[in-house]
Amino acid sequence: MRMRILVVAAAFAVGFVACGGDDGPRSPVNPSPATLRSVSIAGPAEVAPGTTNQYTATGQYSDGTTRDLTTSASWNSFSAPLRHVGGGRFLAFEVGDGRVNVNVPGRSASFPVIVITPGTFKLSGTIRDASGTVENVVIEVTSGTGTGLSTKSTFNGRYALFGVTGGVGLRASAPGYTTQELQVTVNSHGVRDVDISPVSEPVEVSGNWTLVVTTSSACSDTWPAPARKREVAATVAQQGTRLSVRFPNAAISLFRDGNAARIAGSAFSMTLFYDDYYLDYTLMERISPNEWVGVNGDLTGTASSTSITGELVGNFHYYQSSANFPSGTPRACAADPQFEFRR
Repeated sequence: MRMRILVVAAAFAVGFVACGGDDGPRSPVNPSPATLRSVSIAGPAEVAPGTTNQYTATGQYSDGTTRDLTTSASWNSFSAPLRHVGGGRFLAFEVGDGRVNVNVPGRSASFPVIVITPGTFKLSGTIRDASGTVENVVIEVTSGTGTGLSTKSTFNGRYALFGVTGGVGLRASAPGYTTQELQVTVNSHGVRDVDISPVSEPVEVSGNWTLVVTTSSACSDTWPAPARKREVAATVAQQGTRLSVRFPNAAISLFRDGNAARIAGSAFSMTLFYDDYYLDYTLMERISPNEWVGVNGDLTGTASSTSITGELVGNFHYYQSSANFPSGTPRACAADPQFEFRR
C-alpha cells in the first residue's frame, strides 16, 4: 500500500511540472517572408554602336538582403538605339540616347545609356525664339569632327548631336528664321542652347479656320468618301510665333489638348501627332458608329490672314470598330501632299 501511494504522488508531481512550468517545449514561430523593396540596374552607361553589353538587376529586400534577379526579371528597351537580346544583354545598333528597363513583380527600374562612337561626345540643347521653344529647326555640323551630322529639334525645342569633338561649326535654320552660325568647342558631353529670330513679324492667324486634308491613294479606293476627305473645324490661338491649334468638333482629340504649331513671318509649320503605342493622335474623328479616321504628319506652308496652304507629309488611318474607342490595326494610306486652312 505504501509503494502505490508514492507512485501516484510522483505521477502527480510530474504532471504538475509539465502543465504549469515555463520551461516546457514551445511551438516554433514562422518569421514573415522578406518582401522586395526595390530593384536596381548595373551596367555600362556609355557603349559603342555594334557592341552587346550585359546589365544586371539586383533586388533589395525588407530584411536587408539583396538577390541577383538578372535571369528571372523581364527586360526591355523602348528606345531606338538598344535592343534586348536575352538575359539582360542589349545590342547597341545605332548612336543615340537609350534606356534599359527591367521589371519584376511589383517593382521596376530604368537606366539611361548613351550609344556613341568612342572618343566623341554628345552635344545637346534647346532652340528658342522670343516666344519660347521652337520645334523642327535643323541643326547641322558644318565643320570639324562630325561634319555632315544633322538633326531637328523636337516638339519641346530639344536637339542632340552624337559624334562631335573639338572645335565644330554649327548651323541652325528653319523657314521664316534668320540662319544662325556658331562655333563650339566640345571636350565632353555638353549643352549649347541656340536663340533664333524670325526674319519678320508673324502674320496674324488667330481665330476660326477649317482644315481640309484628303487622300486619293489607290489603297483608299474602298473607303467611304467621308474617310478620304476631312474638313475639320479648328480654332487657332496665337502668341508671337507660337500657335495653339484645337479641333473642337472632333469626336476624339486625344492626349494633346492644343497642338503646338508655329508661324515665323509668313512661314507656317505644324505636326499632327501620332503615337501607335498609346494610340495617341492630335486628330482622330469618329465618322460613323463603327468607323474612325486619324490623320497624322507634318504640315509646312505659307500663311496669309485668310488662307494657309502648303505640303502635308503624312498618312490617313482608317479604323473599323464598333467600340467606343478605335481598336485593331488601321488601314493606312498616304495623305495627298496638299493641305489648306481656310477661313
